[in-house]
Amino acid sequence: MKKNIFKSINNGRYKIIDKIADGGMAEVFEAYDTYTKENVAIKMMSKVLSDNQEAVERFKKEYEAISNFEHDNVVKVKGYFIEENRQCISLELVKGFTLKDWLINYGPCSTEEIVYFFKDICSAIIDAHDHSIIHRDIKPENILISNDGKIKVADFGVAILENETNDEEKNKIIGTSKYMAPEIVQAYHPSRSSDIYALGIMLYELSTGATPFVGKNPTQVAIKHVKEIPIYPSAINKDINPGLENIILKCILKNPEDRYQSVKDLYNDLNKVLTQDINYNLDKKLKYVYIKNKKQLSKQPHNTVPVFLTKKFFYITAAIFAALFILAVILLVGLYVI
Repeated sequence: MKKNIFKSINNGRYKIIDKIADGGMAEVFEAYDTYTKENVAIKMMSKVLSDNQEAVERFKKEYEAISNFEHDNVVKVKGYFIEENRQCISLELVKGFTLKDWLINYGPCSTEEIVYFFKDICSAIIDAHDHSIIHRDIKPENILISNDGKIKVADFGVAILENETNDEEKNKIIGTSKYMAPEIVQAYHPSRSSDIYALGIMLYELSTGATPFVGKNPTQVAIKHVKEIPIYPSAINKDINPGLENIILKCILKNPEDRYQSVKDLYNDLNKVLTQDINYNLDKKLKYVYIKNKKQLSKQPHNTVPVFLTKKFFYITAAIFAALFILAVILLVGLYVI
């Protein structure tokens, strides 16, 4: 990381210490606030987007979204300013790592760990929904875990108000394809239910170590959310809690009306999963796939399995080993002849 990229910004109020993250939309710096005498995070819009009016408006909306409510499990916003024609948000600094980092380092989570994480995550999203805010980009990378174990939901950069009147904004396909609800892929309005779907995909990933749909590109992955039925988590992780599996499957049903109708309902079931059986008869619902015109695509589930379980992967691996064996034989014969 580069040190002291700016000596100070916002008329000397913030002194940059280090760059801590760099994404397509923005850079994030750790800085010292000379007014409050504390370290903060400064989210600064990317230079290449600073003249993009749509990007600027979206950045402002992020500030407005999270400044309108406070929750212990949401990264707190502290201020908004412009520096060298770049929009900036001052945020609570969370020292730690992301839920994605946890997954990469430790693998699939136990039921106890999932309940620990999701009680706080759900609590934050419940409060956001109570303020009519739809997050639209719930994923492990946007869940922060502080070094002392606190859970914080971050990055409301693509959040939208539930009563948004701009149809063009409401119908945009925005988010991360791995966690995108089928109705969002089909350009329906984002809703509380689409956030619930993303929570379900994240539960699936934490339980199995992988998201249910994979593809060569984001478009291919997005289409699979509409057309394919995921393999049951227990087929990947045989030790998964059956109640947790039922919760996951209910969250990621294709039809929003069949999912949990509120994050609070999901929260309540997660609180019971360690002590009670959570059972839903989902087999029939899982067999039906809906598209935008409401016609049925298929009456049979289409399972997506991890790439290492496919026949294609097996044949390619076998061919590689065969080629290596033949090459080794040729080399040995050559050495013998010499």
